[in-house]
Amino acid sequence: MKKIKMIALDLDGTTLADGGILTENTKQVLEEACRRGVHIVVASGRSFYSLPECIHQVEGLEYSINSNGSSVYRLHTAERICHETLNSACVPTILAILQEENACIECFVDGIAYADQAFVEDPVGFGATEQGRIYIQKTRKPVDGIVSFIQDNITNLDAIDAVVSNPEQKARLEEKLAQAGDFYLTSSVDHLIEMAGSRAGKAAALQWLAGELRIAPEEVMACGNAENDRDMLLYAGYGVAVANSPESLKRDADYVTEDNNHEGVANAIRRLVLDSGEPQSGEEPNAEE
Repeated sequence: MKKIKMIALDLDGTTLADGGILTENTKQVLEEACRRGVHIVVASGRSFYSLPECIHQVEGLEYSINSNGSSVYRLHTAERICHETLNSACVPTILAILQEENACIECFVDGIAYADQAFVEDPVGFGATEQGRIYIQKTRKPVDGIVSFIQDNITNLDAIDAVVSNPEQKARLEEKLAQAGDFYLTSSVDHLIEMAGSRAGKAAALQWLAGELRIAPEEVMACGNAENDRDMLLYAGYGVAVANSPESLKRDADYVTEDNNHEGVANAIRRLVLDSGEPQSGEEPNAEE
């Protein structure tokens, strides 16, 4: 195994314990890796301005891949250094499919998450859990008519999400959306379908950033727990799945660590990186794509 120079971390269900908690031990492990010159990169389905505050408090953490790879940011300056928008030609078809199924729709524009006023006011009424209610009301900016808002911002969409009510609806929508045009389609949790630009995906964004930093794939570790993490686990020289991942993701990983509630990411970094020497850091990217 080559020395690891970059670690990409999914957040929810992977690095963060349930409830969006970053444990003090995990924070210390991430900061120790940063001090040793390892580039720690957030790789999340969340929009940039939906990232939890605890992530901004990790000293030395540099970059953030957001909206399933549609954007790359310098974390502490909020400078977007790479951006892939959703193909506007596909949006009318996407919206028609989602409206036909009465799916609840969200969108991300310039790193901000937007949703219908009614959904933000009462997420539980749309099927969200109590924990989901807290997250939605904290991170979603309400608008009066999400479809009209999307149409008004059709050329500047980071992503569109559909909140589904049951597995059958999700399966129907995924089948229809797969034929709806040239865009990236994935899912991070059971109740979401996520759509972004055709060149999005966590792996694509991670590959771009690694190239800017002159880091080879075999020098990259990626940690995840869901379908939207699969591509980056396969891209990375060392893909790590937490124990709470689906069995199919574990089979595609190089290493399976403890679950997110038992600091699996921190344990994997300690075992595989911190106890294996001190990787050298790369150079700063500064290109806008």
